[in-house]
Amino acid sequence: MKLLKRICSDYLHGLVFFIIVFYFMTANPDGSMPLKWSIVNVYWTISFLIAYPLLLETVPSIKKINFHMKSLQSRSIHMEDKATKKLSDLYHDSTNPVSNRIDLQARSDYQNDWLNLIISFFVSGLLIAISIPSLFFIAFKNILGR
Repeated sequence: MKLLKRICSDYLHGLVFFIIVFYFMTANPDGSMPLKWSIVNVYWTISFLIAYPLLLETVPSIKKINFHMKSLQSRSIHMEDKATKKLSDLYHDSTNPVSNRIDLQARSDYQNDWLNLIISFFVSGLLIAISIPSLFFIAFKNILGR
């Protein structure tokens, strides 16, 4: 049951990038999408349906990519959090009519979250693209290791 859950979550994680790339590979310039199978579409589909979850289950450490972007703006805003502040400073931060520090911090963190999500989708798309050669490499390495 846990294996089925992990495979389903792997499919869902890579589905967004798969759909986007598959659409751009098959769509006409006018936006219509007649389904014409080419070697690239077949490779992309087999890679997503078979090789991608197999690669993630064979090498589970690939799932745990610990790469998080944090902008310089966010870092500089969070530097002030470490310093102790008086109540009057906290009040001024929350009522500044131009743009208070709390709103700037929230906006910056929101942008960082979106950037991290985009990077995560891009990495899953990259893993889909290289999953078939990677599985051949892993199988070849295991055969030579024995």
